[in-house]
Amino acid sequence: ANTAPASAWLAQLNPADKENLVNSCVGCHEVPAPEVRAYAKLIDDENSPDPVAARKESWTALIKYMNYISAEEFGRGASSAPPDANRVYAVGNGAEIANILYKNFTGPLQRLDHYDYGAPLAVTADTVIREYEVPRPNAIREALMVGSPPKLWVGDVSSNRLFSIDVATGEQEVYEVPTDMTMGPHSMFRAADGTLWITPFFSAVLAHLDPVKKTWQTWPLRTRAGKPVGIHDLSFGYKHELLKDRKGRIWFSDIGNDGVGYIDPKTGVIETYHAPEIKGRPSNQAALYGLVMTSDRKHIWYTQQGIGCFGSFNVETLKFGKPVILPSIHAGPRRLTIDDHDIMYVALYGAGQLIAYDTRAHKQIGIYDLPDRASAPYSATWDPIRKVVWVPTSNGDVIYRFDPRTKKFSVLPLPRPGGFLRMLDVDPKTGFLVTSYANIVVNVHGPRMALIIDPGDHALQQDVKQASN
Repeated sequence: ANTAPASAWLAQLNPADKENLVNSCVGCHEVPAPEVRAYAKLIDDENSPDPVAARKESWTALIKYMNYISAEEFGRGASSAPPDANRVYAVGNGAEIANILYKNFTGPLQRLDHYDYGAPLAVTADTVIREYEVPRPNAIREALMVGSPPKLWVGDVSSNRLFSIDVATGEQEVYEVPTDMTMGPHSMFRAADGTLWITPFFSAVLAHLDPVKKTWQTWPLRTRAGKPVGIHDLSFGYKHELLKDRKGRIWFSDIGNDGVGYIDPKTGVIETYHAPEIKGRPSNQAALYGLVMTSDRKHIWYTQQGIGCFGSFNVETLKFGKPVILPSIHAGPRRLTIDDHDIMYVALYGAGQLIAYDTRAHKQIGIYDLPDRASAPYSATWDPIRKVVWVPTSNGDVIYRFDPRTKKFSVLPLPRPGGFLRMLDVDPKTGFLVTSYANIVVNVHGPRMALIIDPGDHALQQDVKQASN
C-alpha cells in the first residue's frame, strides 16, 4: 500500500465509473492519493450505525470542498472576487462522483494485496533519473531543455516565473515574464531556433523568450471583437517543436471558447474559429485541448477532452473536417502527438488507452490498452530518435513506452509517489526525456520538480556533463 500508485485502488471500478472519476478528479491530483486514503480511514473509524449514509455524506462533503478549491484556483487570474461558495458547490457532476466514491471506497483503503506493472521494465543498469527542485512555494507545470550548453527551463504557474537550471551544476536563475497581470507559464514549446514559446494559465498573454539574448515579446490574446482567448497548446510537428503554417502563423487550441485559432506574431492579428457542435455531446463541456500540425503545414488536429472527440481543421480553407467521436464521452482524449509519417497518437486520459490514427487516410490504425488503465495518460510524445511513443501518466507514477512496430508497451517507473506528469519532451541533442512532477494546485501534496531521464538505452551516446561541455 505504501509503494503502489494511486491507480491500483481503481482496479475494482467498472470502466464507466473509472473513466468518469479520472476525468473529474485526476486533473488536479492522484486518486486515491495518500491523503485521500487517510480521509477514507477517518470515515471508517467513525463506526457509524449507518456506514453507507456516513460514507455518502462524507464523500459528498469532500467533493463540494474540492469543487470550491478548483474554482478558486482557476479564478486566480480574474479581477473579480473569489467565486461564491454556495454557487461553486453546485457546479459540475459532483453528485455522480460522490456516488462512485461512496459505493466503491467502502473501507479504510490502508491495505492492498497486489499490484503489477503489467508490462516489462523499460530500464537498464544505465538508466539515470535526475530531479531538479526549485524554491517553494511553487506550482511547477512543464519543463524543457534548450540551449548550448543545455539549460533546463521550468515554468511555475503559481507566478510569472521561469527557472533556468544548469543541468550539470544545478545553478539556477529566475526569469519573470514581463506582464503586470497574473500569467502563470502553462504550456511551453521550443522552436527550431532555440527560443521558447509560453502559453498562459490565467491571463490571456502569449510570451516568447530568446534565452541567448534574454529578450521577451508578449502578445495580448484578444480576438478582434475584444474577447479573451483561452489558449492552451500551440501547433507543433513530429519533432515536438513549434510549427507555423505557410503564412507564418502560429495556431493554437482555445480551451476557453472551444475553438482553434492563430496568431500572426509579426502583426499580432488573432483569429479564432469555433468547433462544430457534436450531436448528443454538450458543447459547454467540450474543452478543446491538445493540438498538432501535419507535415504539409495545412492541417491541425485537436482533441476535445470533455466530450470524447478529436478532429481536424484545414488552415488554408478554414474548414473543420469530420470529427472522430469516441464511444464514451468520458474517454478523455487529451494531449496528442504525431510522427514523421503523419500518424497521430492520442492519449485517452479517462479510458487508459492509446489511439494510433492515420491523418492522411483519415483512418484509425489501432487502439491499445495501457498496462494500467487507471493510470490517467495525460499526453503522448513521439520520439524521433527511438521511433517510439512515450506516454506520461498522472495517476500511475510511471512513463509508458509504446513501440508501434511490435504494438507492445514497457514501463519506466518513477522514483517517488505522487509523480503527477502532464507532458514529456525528448531532447533532440541528448535523447533524454524531460518532464516534471506537475502538482500545480497549491493545496495538492506531492513532489514539485523537473526531471531529466536517461533511459539507459544509449540511443545517443551522451550524458549530462558531456552535453554541457
